[in-house]
Amino acid sequence: MDLPSGFSLQASSGTGASVNQTQINTGTAGTAGTAGIGGAGGAGGAGPNGTLQCDDGGDGGKGGNGGNGGNGGNGTNGLRYAIGIQNSGISPSLNNSPAITVNSSTSGGGVPLVGGYTATISHGCTNSDIPMSWASGAYSNLGTGGALVNNITNSTTTYTTSSPISAYYTSTGFKTLVIGNTLNEYLYIGTTRTPPAFNPTIPTNICVGTPITLGCDPNSPSTSTAFEWTIQAQPVTGVSTNPTPTYTFNVEDPGSVTLPNATSCPITYQIRLRVQDRCCGWSILSMPTITVEPTINNNTITPPAYSCFLFDRRPCQLNGALPTGGLCPTQYQWQLNGTNIAGATSEDYNPPLLTAGTYNYVRNVIGGQCPSSTSNTVTINVNAPPTVTAIPSPGTVCAGQTLQLDANAIAGTGAIASYSWATGTYLNATNIQNPVFNATSLSSGTYTVTVTATDENNCTATATTAISVAPLPTLSNPPTATTICSGQTASYTPTGTFAISTYSSETNSPTVTGNTVSGIGNISDVLVNSGTTNATVTYTVTIGTANNCAVDYTWESPLHPLHRHLVSQLSTAIIFVPMMQETSV
Repeated sequence: MDLPSGFSLQASSGTGASVNQTQINTGTAGTAGTAGIGGAGGAGGAGPNGTLQCDDGGDGGKGGNGGNGGNGGNGTNGLRYAIGIQNSGISPSLNNSPAITVNSSTSGGGVPLVGGYTATISHGCTNSDIPMSWASGAYSNLGTGGALVNNITNSTTTYTTSSPISAYYTSTGFKTLVIGNTLNEYLYIGTTRTPPAFNPTIPTNICVGTPITLGCDPNSPSTSTAFEWTIQAQPVTGVSTNPTPTYTFNVEDPGSVTLPNATSCPITYQIRLRVQDRCCGWSILSMPTITVEPTINNNTITPPAYSCFLFDRRPCQLNGALPTGGLCPTQYQWQLNGTNIAGATSEDYNPPLLTAGTYNYVRNVIGGQCPSSTSNTVTINVNAPPTVTAIPSPGTVCAGQTLQLDANAIAGTGAIASYSWATGTYLNATNIQNPVFNATSLSSGTYTVTVTATDENNCTATATTAISVAPLPTLSNPPTATTICSGQTASYTPTGTFAISTYSSETNSPTVTGNTVSGIGNISDVLVNSGTTNATVTYTVTIGTANNCAVDYTWESPLHPLHRHLVSQLSTAIIFVPMMQETSV
């Protein structure tokens, strides 16, 4: 409603009332000048209408000069006023001077008065803060385009339906309110106003240390008379419980401002601005928010201990320190050799099975407005291990004999540096590639030995072999040397615990024939010595087992020439004796 500053409409108690057709009149004519001694002065001219709802009417015209008397006095300023029409009860009045009283008997109606209503309307403009109060009850309708002023955030207010409230309107025209009863056309919003705009625009997010510039376009119909800036951290929970403002200003363009953030997570600030206009009073609040993100620190990762590799060549977990700053919750991305690892978005990372190669790991902590942070690099070199085979595998050695072992190692990434044999009590050495297994004092059975090959990168490979100690064959009738004569049979049948029996023979004289050079089984040779002197046939019998364990038996058979009589059978050789020559007596 169009009233001067401090001018309000009062409806006092009665049986209830409704205020109808509130209107704005032009200024009244100026008071006529006082008549002089001569004729009376002329009447003052009428003041012009105001151009805006909040403008005063023009001054009344100057009174005309008196006839022969003094000049007429100046006319007074025009006066704006509203007329309320009612039927009964105490007549409403305007609280300015002179008072205007409307006689209730001069118009029909019958609208009852309810309580006392006050609308302190400095300016009837859209998007302006209009305080209202009444004695009792609650409102149920503020009229077309009417709403409570949001004084906490862009969508929340501390006001309720009870008195007092602050309302604003987004459309012009007469406004009918319902406060208990209907107040027809109680307010008149005649001027369009837009809220103040930020120039430049306030960004939504910034990195700490980045200044912003505060300035505004008042967007008001007339001269701005005051500015109110407040910057405070969220959350904003109420008018009386707001956090202490970080900054306050009362100028149109405060200029460059840097918002602090000494925490490890983003802080959101609310920037509040309202402008007072000479015509429209205080605007509703403009309340954008801006989030200040802290820089990222403490982004480091720790490699696993060299010894901390699992059985499947998978290193233990790479641990990352808890960073500060950036976004909350913190967003991670692990990379391998410069490429993002799918799904690796946690604080720590557990690598999978690694084949031979070089692996460079980093952890990125993702920033919003502040730059992302890349950690130190952890390099894991996975060396190809050596391979080794124990030869023979398995192996067999005859009791009382020895067996040559060998570690057949093939290098991986690094050269073979050393060998180590376990169960070394049977070996002549435990730190060489090819030790000798000694079964001289071992009984029959199976013995396990393990070899480990270590390369220059400390990578190892192991192999195990089982060595069986096999028993020797036995002969129950060892052969003895027998001397025979030429033409007789040299025979031998071995008996005992063996799987096979072979033999061979050789003679020391070319005059001996009939001996089998080599054979299997029993010996049965008819030996002939065609010479004139004794000769010798040497036999070797070899008995063996299925494990290839063998024992040799060798003996000599002395062989006499032809035409000699057999004299005796010796235990060590077969000897042919020449025949006796007859002598005459």
